[in-house]
Amino acid sequence: MSDEIKLWAVDDGDKVTELLSKDRFSTERDFEDLLVAKPELLEPGLTLVGRQTRTKGGPLDLLGVDSNGRLVVYELKRGTLKREAVTQALDYGSALNAMDLDQLQEEIQEQSRTAGTGIEPIEDFGRWYTEEHQAWSDESSAGQVDLAHLLPPRLVLVGIGVDRDTERIVRFVASDRVDLSVVSLHAFEHDGQMLFARHLEVDSETLISGSAKSTTAPGKRKILSSLLKRHGLDHVFVEIDQGLKAWLPDGRKSRVQNENGARFNVLTGIGPSGERKWSAGFVISVGDPKPPSLFLRICSWPLKQAPQRELEKLRDKVDLQTTSHDAEFFAVKDLEHWREVQDTVSAFVRAATQREAR
Repeated sequence: MSDEIKLWAVDDGDKVTELLSKDRFSTERDFEDLLVAKPELLEPGLTLVGRQTRTKGGPLDLLGVDSNGRLVVYELKRGTLKREAVTQALDYGSALNAMDLDQLQEEIQEQSRTAGTGIEPIEDFGRWYTEEHQAWSDESSAGQVDLAHLLPPRLVLVGIGVDRDTERIVRFVASDRVDLSVVSLHAFEHDGQMLFARHLEVDSETLISGSAKSTTAPGKRKILSSLLKRHGLDHVFVEIDQGLKAWLPDGRKSRVQNENGARFNVLTGIGPSGERKWSAGFVISVGDPKPPSLFLRICSWPLKQAPQRELEKLRDKVDLQTTSHDAEFFAVKDLEHWREVQDTVSAFVRAATQREAR
């Protein structure tokens, strides 16, 4: 079991009374009701958007969006957390991560409108997310938002204490860059009241940052968001990012984000063993000049694939410079500059990605 916590009440007459601890709620429904009413017991800045949300792995207890715009799965146990809770959380999280983003949005909207859950109804999740998390929204596209920033979901186990085996498993899983944490609520009774102490037993961010492993994808998103906001480039980045995703053909929109920007892996090739291999086609990155700018890098194969007419139009519109790897790039100074050149960039991107390279 976790280290024991004891509490004492001291009245004005210096009478000391030890509070009786509780090792479980009477029902999981009671536990859910408490956390729905007081989500701050789980974490600051959390918005709950679902209760008993349907997934292929079954109904998950509570679903939320944290202050960083990321989806959070909460697996609750009214007593001590056991190892089975880890399996359930992984099942629910993987099921959500595999969902189509439109399907995920519709599911959240529907579940939030279920009567009697205590969850605030959300009629249009995309609009709500845009208003709450402007860093990932596209103000130029009538309130559209990049819901991909919701995933992969964080996983949090919540119970009245946790056994040592479960804690060991969670630490092992979290150290391998799965964002899995444990929150232990210690409950006490005093004068007909319930008192709670919240303890973060296992914090996956601490485990990962303290290991030799690289920063997690959510961690990279946080670093990038902070960097963009600090230099006033967040809205420019969002417009370029959303533009590339809109202009690339279906099935060619694969994107990887890191702490310096985003890489669109839109070229598929066939390896020596017949496997499909991805290669970056376009890269958005934050550069070092004073003041910092955003750079759009075009890798060598789109330059070779695009018709000469579109390439010349692009050269006339932007100052293309060559890198050491036969790619070319140009700087985007601000939002006004991007809007001046985006039609030409759009025509080039569409022309350069019409054919599948082999």
